[in-house]
Amino acid sequence: MVLNFLGLGGKQYKYKFPSAMVLGDADSTGDGKTLSTGVRVVVWKKKVGAQQMMTFGKGAIRGGVDDRGILYLSLKDNATTPVQLEGTFRFELWDANDIPQAILHEVRSEEVRGSKTDRTQAYFLEELSHKGVAKEDSYLVITFKPDASANGKTIKDDNSDFQIPVTTFYL
Repeated sequence: MVLNFLGLGGKQYKYKFPSAMVLGDADSTGDGKTLSTGVRVVVWKKKVGAQQMMTFGKGAIRGGVDDRGILYLSLKDNATTPVQLEGTFRFELWDANDIPQAILHEVRSEEVRGSKTDRTQAYFLEELSHKGVAKEDSYLVITFKPDASANGKTIKDDNSDFQIPVTTFYL
């Protein structure tokens, strides 16, 4: 398939592979970061491998068939009894120099904690390649802007749970 609409000058990919990534798949996370109201922090960052392109999301609704990926993000603090951190998640593309290039999607934390398995309760994220892709050595990044209720709290990955649909294009 030709990806002209992504600004790749007619470059073709051999195949694409949809998958679901978790916190452990990231190159870096927000673990141990202390939150300040209104200040964005990186909570998930994944570097794109050699001869690949990646974007957030998976599938679409085609011919009445819904194969979109389920997005589930539960970010919690490091308290003895972990507290859910509320705010806004933003899905971004960054270049190899860690400079933000595009915002693909934004969603409130309350919306993405429905279910990881029950499609009637889940939040779906379709493939966002029409909005942009991260190319080799660039990054897929999720940032979090906390509400006032999360001010001063520290993120703990062991208490958090992410399921992120992504699509990888192999060149």
